[in-house]
Amino acid sequence: MDTPESRPDIAAAVEAASVTLGAKREIRELPGYLHVGEVVTHLAVGEFARKAGLLVLTGQRLLFVVHGVSRKAADAFPLAHVVTLEWKARMLTGEVIIGVGNVRAVVKGVNQADGKRLVDAARAAVQATRPPGTPPGMVVVPPPAYTPPRPPPVADEPRETLRRLREWHAEGLITAEEYAAKRAEVLGRI
Repeated sequence: MDTPESRPDIAAAVEAASVTLGAKREIRELPGYLHVGEVVTHLAVGEFARKAGLLVLTGQRLLFVVHGVSRKAADAFPLAHVVTLEWKARMLTGEVIIGVGNVRAVVKGVNQADGKRLVDAARAAVQATRPPGTPPGMVVVPPPAYTPPRPPPVADEPRETLRRLREWHAEGLITAEEYAAKRAEVLGRI
């Protein structure tokens, strides 16, 4: 398994962070929470849902990691789904507010320098996931997946149609005249 020391991206983010006190365990375990090829760009220590942890910005998502003795959790916010990112400076620390749909996640107690730097980088990363000219805050819904056209009718289709017509006639759903007319129509197409 990777360690923070073997990951230059994590080492650089730790070096750039003003405060890492209280998140040593999260930093040590961070490689285990990352996807293959995911690169860490920024870190900030904070509190989310009343749990102290580490807010991490990667190329694909914002991730809040809590790796305590009794609780191990990660809350992920894919950048493509982030609608708003706010930084609110307080007296000594600040808050990072992440808006995903109608949900707002607030990470409190973030060092002002780390929080501002992380939010600025996250805004740029979020905007990079949008097509050019998309206004900030607008979520872009990808087009529906390609649906191939229906295959041409198979040779058994007339046989199946005649079988259904016989069943409908036997059940009384169509009259004898309707059955004869439809049967002639199907046989005429063969």
